[in-house]
Amino acid sequence: MGPPGAGKGTQAVGIAARPAPVLDVVADPVTGRTDDTTPNFTATAGNATGDNATVTVKVYSTATPAVLLSTITATRSGASVTVTDQNWADATGLTSLSNATFTATVTQGDNVSNTATSTAITFTVDTTAPSVSITAGPTNASLSNLATATFEFSSAATDVARFECDLDGAGFGTCTSAAALTGLADGSHTFRVRAVDTAGNVSSAQSRTWSVDRTAPVVSVTAPI
Repeated sequence: MGPPGAGKGTQAVGIAARPAPVLDVVADPVTGRTDDTTPNFTATAGNATGDNATVTVKVYSTATPAVLLSTITATRSGASVTVTDQNWADATGLTSLSNATFTATVTQGDNVSNTATSTAITFTVDTTAPSVSITAGPTNASLSNLATATFEFSSAATDVARFECDLDGAGFGTCTSAAALTGLADGSHTFRVRAVDTAGNVSSAQSRTWSVDRTAPVVSVTAPI
């Protein structure tokens, strides 16, 4: 069962029903997950003469029946509405959310008592960072005579969106396991990898530091005395 009144409207006698506003939440577009405990909502609302400037966003639990957790008001700019951290700070009920799945609707009225409520959206708050492990590659404090190295890594998390790698502090960039490093100069090198999940949580980086030495020793032969 969805939130009460979702997707419905009321209108004054003899007045045409007003169109329902449309609500969205800033989250991963595929999974609907966010690491923001005060997620930003965006909405498209009515902008006709007499349409109320203020809209109301309601956040519900996914229990049956749904429980109203938070009521947030925001002011539209033209037809656009954005719910920010400041709107959350002034909310009635919860002013932030914990890790769970929620539904939300937005309602708008006008100056002749018409109201309309959007279709409910569903989203998940997830603030738990994934893990990452390096499973193959040069070990810490090891010595190599190769100018190349390959690192394999993985995560036990099922919602990893990507891995990011860094070599010698050059900056993290998207990478995949069996990351091949080439052209390594003699000296110490540090490889780091981290995981990023669909909600945007970033794991702690795991690292390996090793040394490359491709310089052959110098051997001299002296004549016997």
